[in-house]
Amino acid sequence: MNNGRAERPTRWAFILFLAAINMLAFMDRQVFALMIPAIQADIALSDFHLGLIGGLAFALVFSLFSFPLAWLADRFSRKGVIVGGLLFWSLMMAISGLARGFATLFAARMGVGAGEAALTPAAHSLIRSVTKPNDLSRAMALFGAGSAIGLGLAYLLGGQIYTLFAGFGDPDVLGLAPWQWVFISFAFPGLVLGVWLSRLKSPPKSVDETTPANQLPAWHPTGNGPLILLFAGIGCFSTAIHAFNTWLPAHFIRAFDWSIGDVGTTFSIIVVIGGLAGMFGTGWIGDRHFAKKGAPEALPIFMAIAALFAIPVLGLAALWPQAWMTIVVLFPAVTLTAVPAVLGPTLVQVIAPLDQRARYSAIYLISYTLIGSAFGPALVGLVSDSGIGLANAISVVASTGLVFAAGLFWLAARKFTSR
Repeated sequence: MNNGRAERPTRWAFILFLAAINMLAFMDRQVFALMIPAIQADIALSDFHLGLIGGLAFALVFSLFSFPLAWLADRFSRKGVIVGGLLFWSLMMAISGLARGFATLFAARMGVGAGEAALTPAAHSLIRSVTKPNDLSRAMALFGAGSAIGLGLAYLLGGQIYTLFAGFGDPDVLGLAPWQWVFISFAFPGLVLGVWLSRLKSPPKSVDETTPANQLPAWHPTGNGPLILLFAGIGCFSTAIHAFNTWLPAHFIRAFDWSIGDVGTTFSIIVVIGGLAGMFGTGWIGDRHFAKKGAPEALPIFMAIAALFAIPVLGLAALWPQAWMTIVVLFPAVTLTAVPAVLGPTLVQVIAPLDQRARYSAIYLISYTLIGSAFGPALVGLVSDSGIGLANAISVVASTGLVFAAGLFWLAARKFTSR
């Protein structure tokens, strides 16, 4: 009995709780992609308009708010920043369900992006503060596992909730279309977890957290060149991922005549199994490498290899003539996308000064989101509207992003190891 006092969870339990919040963030972020055909049928938006809502609306505000919120997290309460962001984006998710046109839906998705900007920089900094370096990749993998599960649940629950409301005799329930009820339903778990997190205390800090903020490891890069290359590579990789994640559900519905429910169920299984395998496998590789080498500079090499191997599976997945062929290659594609998602944040948190970890993470996320989320979906929509078709547009944008990402990761690795 705690007599009303806040509870202090163990280190791994606390990281698991942060992973649950990350799961909600990706549920709220990804369910829009599944609802694209329903939204398009209801309010008649073009592919380009939907690409702007799914990409730029979220990414622009996410990027603008990431650094200021990270500064607040570094200076004040990291947990408080997360709680505020979680409650706000959940509220905006509910408001997304009330939108009836391009402008209102665009504005609501901007609000979701603003709230979600609070999570990852503060969470990465918290995880680093309670985790030793040789456990950090696995800790980041556990947090990142929330994204894989969140993507899967976005497809599964989004599809099932849509099917439920679409099954009523009246196409609109209380004046709202089924896709609107999906957005509203997804808002409630965040409100509950936000209140719960406000009642928890952070676990004790790890031993190395007592190191003075200006005392960096001997292998810390003294210039910005390696980080600029790393961040640029992450942006290109993200362009491919967001192009793929946003538009592949619509491709299945258009090309193979699948229902939203079928897409949701199938994609949820692929994303959860492939994503978790990639996250935890990469976490084990990252920690094993750190324990053996004592420095993380070669981690971008693993990221470059993953980008190269992803080209023939992820970049060409939409071109297969039958659905089962695409499904077969989706498992390795999803697994490979987890590699930069784990090793990138791990590298950034290890080299960042102690009092600037959230801000370093914010710069990383801005690169990931502003470049990838803003341009990936919109570019696919623009290319698709030009007349070459959705499948070809997905392939062109995703493959190009992966080629550039592999080259930039390789250059970053060379810069890190040459210092």
